[in-house]
Amino acid sequence: ALDYGTGKDTYANGTGKEKLASLSLYGTMQKEDGQYLDIILRGSRIKNDYTVYNEMNHRLDGKYRTSGVSVSVEYGKRSVRENGFYIEPSLELTAGHLRGKDYEAVSDYAGGKKMHIRQEGINSVIGRIGLGIGKETERTSLFGKIGLSHEFGGKVKSTFSAEGEPTSGTEADLKDSWIDVEVGGSWLLNKNTYLYGTYTRNFGADLSNKWRIDAGIRFSF
Repeated sequence: ALDYGTGKDTYANGTGKEKLASLSLYGTMQKEDGQYLDIILRGSRIKNDYTVYNEMNHRLDGKYRTSGVSVSVEYGKRSVRENGFYIEPSLELTAGHLRGKDYEAVSDYAGGKKMHIRQEGINSVIGRIGLGIGKETERTSLFGKIGLSHEFGGKVKSTFSAEGEPTSGTEADLKDSWIDVEVGGSWLLNKNTYLYGTYTRNFGADLSNKWRIDAGIRFSF
């Protein structure tokens, strides 16, 4: 699978935008009683641009690119009723690593003074318990999902240095729990092709994803 996405970020004092491209390899096992097992290996390339301000309203512009890899395993069971409605509990575990990066950011202070930033790599392990409810017909599927997720890793360390200034750093622990809600559906165009789309929001996280839309087309052969 190929994915491409764009996003906008809001910080305490600033904004950012990012682009992400991913290549995924996945395998699925499905049993007649509704049990399934999904395994996904994903490699991603990420571009991030941001503008932030300090307490004296000085501006800092940063831009960098990095890459990451993740693997996820999901197990669930879909119990389908005669009228096409189904209930689907699931368990998922995702582990990933985002590579560190050294880069220069530019400020509006002293004629464009540069700041060297060392962003260390980030390890993430997220567990999720979910419950889905939906309805299937011969050509369409509509569903809603709710899940409880917990981040076990996610420690972020950064070091900042500029000429003539003392070196400083920050460390943030992103261990957190949150609830995510997803609604979506799919439409079968023919026996080998279908369209799909989802809308997702999460609640209760310090690093929150206000909303996300995914849409695409899948071919099987």
